Amino acid sequence: MRKIRDSSEDEMIAVYLQTEVNSTHFRADIEAYARQERIDSRMLHVPDWRDARENALRRAVLGCISGMVRGNFFTQKALTMALDPLKLTWESPH
Repeated sequence: MRKIRDSSEDEMIAVYLQTEVNSTHFRADIEAYARQERIDSRMLHVPDWRDARENALRRAVLGCISGMVRGNFFTQKALTMALDPLKLTWESPH
């Protein structure tokens, strides 16, 4: 693996939700929450992580579907990525 560039927490949340809104695991919850809160789903499918308003809405969506947002989830959690020839897994170093 090689580092291409740094990524912000806003970008990580946007990309994560962009992926999850197309997954079978969270799609229904994300779409239901977006409809309930009148959030334009385009900001999930085609995110602009430089837009502060969109970032705040995406953070709310992420918190709703998984309860993951408690501080800076993507920057404060110490996670390491383990590469396996057949799969990609996340492991905690603790």
